[in-house]
Amino acid sequence: MKAWMKIAIAAILAAAMVAFVCMIIIFPKENDPKMIQKMDIEKYASPALTVSEGGEITYTVKITSRAGRRALLVVKDTLPENTVLVGGDFVAEGSALSAEVTVKAKGSASVSYTVRLGDAYTNGSYVNAPAASIGDKKTGECKSLVARTLKDSEQDRMRDAILALTYSEDIAPIKLLRDIYLVAFSEAPRFEEALTPDQLIARILAEASADTEEAERIESIRASVIPTLFGGSALSDAVRAKLVGTSAVPKLTDFVIGDILLVEKNKKTDAYIFDGSALISVMNGCTPADGAVVLSDVEKADRYVALRPSVTLATLNSRLPEDTADLTEAQKALLATARAYLLRGYRLQYDDSRMMDAGEYRWQIGQYAPEDYTEQKWGYVNCAAFTYECYRNALGIDLGRRYTTRNLVAHYTDGGAVGAPEYPYFFNNTSLNVSEADRIAEEKKFTEALEVGDLVVIIRKGGYGHVMMYIGNGVLVHSSGASFGYSKDQETYEPTIRYMNVWGYLFDPSSTNYLFREVEDADSGAMRNYIYSLSIVRPLDSYDGEIPKNTLNRMQNLSDIYSEKLSSHPEGKTANIGEKITYTFRVKNLGREEKTVAVEELLPSGVTLDSKGDFSEKNGKLTASVKVLPGETKEVSYSVTVTGDASVIGSVRSLIGGVAHSCPKTKVAKTLTEEEQKALLSAVEKMKKSNPQGLVGFALVDAIYAEAGLASAFSETDVHRSLFRKPALTQYELNEESAFYSMVVPTLYGGRRYFTPQRYTATSKINSDRSRLPREQALVIGDIVVVKFNSSEALYMYTGEDHLLSLSTPYLASDTYSTSVRLMRMMSVGNYYAILRPSLG
Repeated sequence: MKAWMKIAIAAILAAAMVAFVCMIIIFPKENDPKMIQKMDIEKYASPALTVSEGGEITYTVKITSRAGRRALLVVKDTLPENTVLVGGDFVAEGSALSAEVTVKAKGSASVSYTVRLGDAYTNGSYVNAPAASIGDKKTGECKSLVARTLKDSEQDRMRDAILALTYSEDIAPIKLLRDIYLVAFSEAPRFEEALTPDQLIARILAEASADTEEAERIESIRASVIPTLFGGSALSDAVRAKLVGTSAVPKLTDFVIGDILLVEKNKKTDAYIFDGSALISVMNGCTPADGAVVLSDVEKADRYVALRPSVTLATLNSRLPEDTADLTEAQKALLATARAYLLRGYRLQYDDSRMMDAGEYRWQIGQYAPEDYTEQKWGYVNCAAFTYECYRNALGIDLGRRYTTRNLVAHYTDGGAVGAPEYPYFFNNTSLNVSEADRIAEEKKFTEALEVGDLVVIIRKGGYGHVMMYIGNGVLVHSSGASFGYSKDQETYEPTIRYMNVWGYLFDPSSTNYLFREVEDADSGAMRNYIYSLSIVRPLDSYDGEIPKNTLNRMQNLSDIYSEKLSSHPEGKTANIGEKITYTFRVKNLGREEKTVAVEELLPSGVTLDSKGDFSEKNGKLTASVKVLPGETKEVSYSVTVTGDASVIGSVRSLIGGVAHSCPKTKVAKTLTEEEQKALLSAVEKMKKSNPQGLVGFALVDAIYAEAGLASAFSETDVHRSLFRKPALTQYELNEESAFYSMVVPTLYGGRRYFTPQRYTATSKINSDRSRLPREQALVIGDIVVVKFNSSEALYMYTGEDHLLSLSTPYLASDTYSTSVRLMRMMSVGNYYAILRPSLG
């Protein structure tokens, strides 16, 4: 054979060999057993662990290669029973599924498919997804509990609830968790707010209880334990056996918004709630936690358990479809304003009390925009007040007295305008034993009539009731909750503005407000309807105005922003000439994107600029630009010095993001200086040790002030009867002709029987009730508290550091209540009260 032929043959063989190798590399063998041995395969479900009735689950099979070349694989899987394939990467032949996937060398690839649950899956049942496989290598099975899991719109409500309470202070962790759920759904998880985190985890993971009621409480909480997300070195085998699944350390991806995590380590339990992206500690308000650190601690924990309270919430039953209609600008304005009120959290308290025997019904309390409620100025509203303020602030509409529940009753009693466009729905609930078909028909008629911005009014026995605003997606927003109250050593707070499912409120047979619930009449013993009527009122039908600029700015610039203006001199704190006042603008970014917010301020009159701080100043106009990262809070401030050219110091215009903000004005008046306050405290200590004449009351005040070298002019005059007079038999008001009237601290007076005219207009409001509640931050050392209860009169002196001294005893005993509680009790229990500042006189 010739040499050239040998060379050609060799070249051809070499090329063939190269081609063969390339074929192996470029076109790998499908499901090569040797390659499969170098593959790791896992299967997981989303949502993890729980899924709602009729919901969808996406199963993902992930393959990770340890091989040095790519592999062509066929993944086989099986549809879970009673499910329907919705879509994905797999091809179905009956219940058998298969998908081809190419995995790069030392890389990974995933394929997935989505199924919808059939009617066979009800709450409490399980979806068992068989193992997936490549060749002879299999994944584990996936087991999901069918239980209520939050839908997208419900997750939005939960997020708002966490945001609303993100700045909470001095609220016990478990109460804070319950309040978050109350804001989101008007329903709380099944554990008591009085529990501590230590007590809650001990109850959930208790081995047994001889007390039947306690055992039932434990089981009701355990119903919300997330399958597998429990464990710890100190968790007993007996408890493990009672929980669903095998213990596993949670990953951040296991959580859905609203999940609660309790971690016990070294006999101390910390509590967290998941906000959709991060774990939030509730041990001292709502503080973002480092998820990696928390989950690392879980691995070392004595015990841990994760809860999904949505599993046990009845209000999540909703038959209403998601709204798809485009909203008008007026509707959007109402929603933005209602949300701005909701984000005030504890700054707004529910109050629906009768403050006088005359029966004056306080509903329109406040007349403030959402941005006016701050750390220094809390508000008190009821259901009608809230809907009134939403319409007034969002659109400038004055609903007047017409939409209080009582006036609606009168309106319909007289025949009213039933059937007119403004009243698109009315149901007179007088029939007992309504058939199921009629109930369903009435529910359908009601829900189909609802439009965003509608007011929903229910009337109960006696003519009282409740009014709420519909915001779409089957959800109402309303002012609810227990009335503001107190115990011996604390005030009772609840965030009043809340969301509520329409169905859960009116059409769930287990609801207190179930439209067809029958109760026994206490007088006759006969059965009657709990709710007498249900109606829809549509104020937007008569609205054709333009959206106010302030509202547009709120919608555009303050979405996910909590902002407030604060003063070093809150309401009631007076200032001397030459004294410095500092104004602080606080901006917190509640969203997930960086925001830049503009702050503008006109310099108040009667002051000179002391320090412009973070602001730029030009011709009396102060401006600042505040850049805030997600979750970040920033403050900008400036200071002024009082010149005495004005009797009251207050900003002309304060804008954050173009939205008007306010803080109380400061009265310029003689106030004790720090040196004078120190002299007064020294005199108090001396009088405690030696009061040979046994002086009490205002005579004791005079003696203390005289000892401190300060002027006081009470002498022996009966201040109570001089300062207050009776315009009616059971009512009181300040006497402007009293010699002590000038000493009354502005706004810090009132009481349960204090005469307060009520005006139902958009612009006029006199002496609003609990918005006048004095707080310790407004007091100055040396202030005198005058209060009358039903059968006694009392007198106290404020000496700072949460101390009030009783002037009813010659030895100046400390009040049995803290200052904050005493002030609150005066408003709730006292017939009248006033804070006197002798230096003002």
